[in-house]
Amino acid sequence: MSRNRRISDEAVAFYIATYEEICKIPPGKVCSYGHIARLIFRPQNSRLVGQALKNLPMQSLDPRLITDENDEIDNNLVSLSSRFNGNTVPWWRVVSSQGIISLRGNSNNVERQKEKLVEENVEVLQNRNGNYTINLNEFGWFPTPEDDDDSDDSDEDDDGD
Repeated sequence: MSRNRRISDEAVAFYIATYEEICKIPPGKVCSYGHIARLIFRPQNSRLVGQALKNLPMQSLDPRLITDENDEIDNNLVSLSSRFNGNTVPWWRVVSSQGIISLRGNSNNVERQKEKLVEENVEVLQNRNGNYTINLNEFGWFPTPEDDDDSDDSDEDDDGD
């Protein structure tokens, strides 16, 4: 099976912004895909936040493990994975805007996400439909984009000149 995966520079920039923002979610808190998109100033791209998490490698990719000359991994993806992977990005702290742990192709990931949240003392309940839910009023982390700005290098003059 070929692992030829090419990602554009724009996608790499989006992934980096997404992963960096997710890394800011404190332990014991959760945030929604949509709010992460707002925090990185891409409010219409909540599904792309989910896609970035779907493409988050569970560990750093090592190009030396590729045995078939036809199997290539994009250098962008390799370098990205050394900094951002399932061990460095708290992916389990991102849920739907309703506080539901999103279903994935592999139901074990839903269980893993629930377990990781419970380890951080997040109360995870199961609703009538069998979905795991989190009370966003209690466990939500929703800063405004302005609250998240650590820099003073604004393009705007504060004194109105």
